[in-house]
Amino acid sequence: MAVEYKDYYQTLGVSRNASDAEIKSAYRKLARQYHPDVNPGSEEKFKDIGEAYEALKDPQKRKMYDNLGSNWRQGQNFTPPPGYDTGGWQNVNMGGMGGSDFSSFFDALFGGGASGMGGFGGGNAADMFGGMGVGHTGAGRGRQQAAKPEPTIHPLPVDIELIAKGGSLEIQTPSGKRLTINIPKGVKEGSKIRLAGEGNRTRQGAGDLHLQIQYKPHLFFKYEKEQLIFEAPVPVADLILGGEISIPAFNGEVTMHLPPGTQPDRLMRLKGQGLPNGKGEAGDLYVRPKALIPKQVSPQEKELYTKLRNLSQK
Repeated sequence: MAVEYKDYYQTLGVSRNASDAEIKSAYRKLARQYHPDVNPGSEEKFKDIGEAYEALKDPQKRKMYDNLGSNWRQGQNFTPPPGYDTGGWQNVNMGGMGGSDFSSFFDALFGGGASGMGGFGGGNAADMFGGMGVGHTGAGRGRQQAAKPEPTIHPLPVDIELIAKGGSLEIQTPSGKRLTINIPKGVKEGSKIRLAGEGNRTRQGAGDLHLQIQYKPHLFFKYEKEQLIFEAPVPVADLILGGEISIPAFNGEVTMHLPPGTQPDRLMRLKGQGLPNGKGEAGDLYVRPKALIPKQVSPQEKELYTKLRNLSQK
């Protein structure tokens, strides 16, 4: 009984004269389209695509396929497609090769179990299909290789003082493991620290853990557009007349001079007192003066403010 011919070229959608590059390109396109993770229910189609590519990607294997075809059964004859040039191969009996499935056929053809057929480079069907997501089972059926799990992204709140000086931080992974990680000096907010294999566990195994740096809220400082800002409460008299104010910094307090007529909310720079940049060089600290308005005033202060207001209106 003749077996219906299975055309690998048709499976990949290429001509019989297609180049190796055309075959490879067609396989990649179809594998992406019919991968079971992307297209559920397409396992058989995906397996057929992989089977066809394994037979055609290697010139020697492709030549053997062109002569022998893909479909066979023990004790049955292979019949090529109508009008195909068999090159002298007609009604080839496959009964002496052992086994009755596709994997056994390739084991015999390319270095597996049948005697006298092992001169094609060693390995077996499982070896051939192992690199492209098709496994070898006892029944010769392909199965999808497990895809690598997606990484787990988790926020990592960090004190600004630790960002300014660099150091270490102890964390706990999703599995409960406690690890000490290094926090680079001056690392930017939003940067990620990768811990290989420490992410959430799935049926495919554990993925990577990506720790995304977040700056913790600070008592004194704000972080705006990669600028470290200190909002300094300043008495109105000092804004008008000028004066000196104390500014907290990572290396201790610094004194900043305010010129007369300083406007509230004006950004003033303290060079070298901010967070370091990616090269470890000291950044700048920006001071934003905020007018300090007393909630209560004494009778004498009220009298003076009244005189000042009357003077400003003249």
